Amino acid sequence: MLIPLRKIIKYSLFSLIPLLIIFLSLEVTQRIRYSIKQKNRAWLFYGLRKDSEKSDINNKYIKISEIDVDTFLNKAFNDLRLPYDINNRNYEYIVCVGGSSTAGVFNEPEHRYPYLLNQLVNSSLSSSNHIKYIIVNMGMAGRSSDSYYKPLKRILEKISPKLIIFYCGYNDIFIKDVNKIYATVSAKLGSFYNFLERYSLLLVTLKEKFLINQSNQTKSYERNSVRYKELENEFYKNIDSCVDLSVSKNIKVILMPEVLMARNFGEMTTNYEDYSDKYSNIPVILNKIAKKYNCEFIDLHNYFDSNDFKKYFIDPVHLTSEGNNILSKLILQKSKTLKELTN
Repeated sequence: MLIPLRKIIKYSLFSLIPLLIIFLSLEVTQRIRYSIKQKNRAWLFYGLRKDSEKSDINNKYIKISEIDVDTFLNKAFNDLRLPYDINNRNYEYIVCVGGSSTAGVFNEPEHRYPYLLNQLVNSSLSSSNHIKYIIVNMGMAGRSSDSYYKPLKRILEKISPKLIIFYCGYNDIFIKDVNKIYATVSAKLGSFYNFLERYSLLLVTLKEKFLINQSNQTKSYERNSVRYKELENEFYKNIDSCVDLSVSKNIKVILMPEVLMARNFGEMTTNYEDYSDKYSNIPVILNKIAKKYNCEFIDLHNYFDSNDFKKYFIDPVHLTSEGNNILSKLILQKSKTLKELTN
């Protein structure tokens, strides 16, 4: 006996509606959770507001050719409430290069380390000094070191900074392969799913957590030691080319490995204790490049209290507002290069 079409539609709707209600409840919960955890209401409007910096996590996968370095420069002037004028002789520049920990994706603009360092540098200048330093934040969320050279070269065609700070390493070991897998999985899931993901924070974060968890499983360092060695070699080559470009233009360079907190953050998928093994060669590589070009190398990992890590870290590499405050103070305090510039 054939079931009437009306009954099929009726039963289908009644079975889908509860699922839809559950999904929407989880979506709202995820937005509220992110807003509270990262102290930014922009997450409530994920995918709904084009003017929000965080309206689309997927913007970190845009092509390198689409990066407009004028955006970095404009933002640096806007942060200091200065009119955009790169030809003003009273301005000197410092450029900060790195990934999301430099970009400060989980922090308000005034709590990102380049902005905080900018305030500290300018406040340390004598009152008779007419020079104002402008720190350009060239942090790019989700990007590894193979993304640094082209934007850096473009910005050096526009300005001549006194100093370039590279705060990097994490994405090259933990995110680089995930980005490739992400693009492949997105293609396989199809355009309809990707359309839904543009408006669902729940879907995009679940997929990212799954991919990162698969890529960074416990003991993966032992199983994939050859691949990690390849990633380290690629990192060396990429940073070496960026430093060579900078030094060739008589620009001072500071190399800093991103501070990593390889601890268990207490949730099901947030045990990062094995990250220390995977990351151990990053400081060694940066120190080696620093010696090669006679640049300054600074490692600030031991200056963060590992017993109170949740106060300073959102996850293994992203700092809280208080963490960024400490980081910026430590950079100014420990850097001989910065002291020379400010004196």
